[in-house]
Amino acid sequence: MKVDNREYQTVVLGGLLHDIGKLLQRGTFGVIDIKGKHPAISANFISAFADVFNPICDVSLLKTLVQKHHESPYFEPELNVSSITDSHIRTLATLVSLADNLSSSERGERSKTYQDYKETPLASVLNIIKSSPLKIAGASMMNGGAVRRCLGFITR
Repeated sequence: MKVDNREYQTVVLGGLLHDIGKLLQRGTFGVIDIKGKHPAISANFISAFADVFNPICDVSLLKTLVQKHHESPYFEPELNVSSITDSHIRTLATLVSLADNLSSSERGERSKTYQDYKETPLASVLNIIKSSPLKIAGASMMNGGAVRRCLGFITR
């Protein structure tokens, strides 16, 4: 897959900002509509600050990546990666979905019981990638090989 620098920057930002809507739901921000599910709020954030993002990335693609980063029946179909018809963009959104899965995997079994996020330290997802089999989006990836290939794309 050929990716230019602007597209690369966009995917990196998508991986970093895909859940910004969760943060925004916990505060008051006058210029951003914070009603709805966090992917839509994340997309609103990108739109609100398009002039900031435009010099460094493809704003339209970034908005798509943060809005459609799930592969879950718990979200409306239009918020899932599978709703993207362009195969290249769907592949890029899959990378952001992988970032989402990795960032939430640090919770592991602990996520089944309530823990105050202010008092619970985060576990490093890098330890998971380095040393153990992963189960992401229903597919087992021994020793994180596929994950490392995706990270190679991100850190090239």
